[in-house]
Amino acid sequence: MAADHIICFSSSSKTLLKRAYPSLEERRVLIIPHAAEERIHWQPRINLSTGLHLGVVGSIGVHKGAAIVQKLADEIAERQLPIRITVFGSIDLPCEPSVVAVTGPYRVEELPLMIEKSGANVFIVPSICPETFSYVTQELMTMNVPVVCFDFGAPAERVGAYDRGLVLPITSAHQLLDDVLEFHCDLVQGRLQNAKL
Repeated sequence: MAADHIICFSSSSKTLLKRAYPSLEERRVLIIPHAAEERIHWQPRINLSTGLHLGVVGSIGVHKGAAIVQKLADEIAERQLPIRITVFGSIDLPCEPSVVAVTGPYRVEELPLMIEKSGANVFIVPSICPETFSYVTQELMTMNVPVVCFDFGAPAERVGAYDRGLVLPITSAHQLLDDVLEFHCDLVQGRLQNAKL
């Protein structure tokens, strides 16, 4: 082997690397979390008592979970629930307009105020690929808002250790919505550690 060390940004990255190269010596693989410049300097006020309002942040292509958001919106509409989804950024698939609002492009520094004004109070990172790092996840946790993600990749490691986080398996939109509603209820009732926002 030509390299003395291989740096991975997360345990998830190391697992994927070892799966591809099973003979790789353990001592050569170092886990050094990605360091990113903090571009968000204040936390939005969110109100959980107004009912569930989901937020999704970023340019949501297919690999970033556009179909997840689309199906979730359809499920909300089918059940006729008073739940809104705000996409802060863009989404590559059409979504039920009675449920989903899309802000379009934004500057990261503007995000806390946009969130506060929108009323979004629980955030989903809907990515369906095992990312080695997620700026969006970091930004959401910096803002101290509740975050839901799926159980793979670096976001799951971080959200799993976050006291306002929920990590779920990829499942049906019906089950996802039920799980997120239960998470929201736990937050409202203060059943999660440090859940008062």
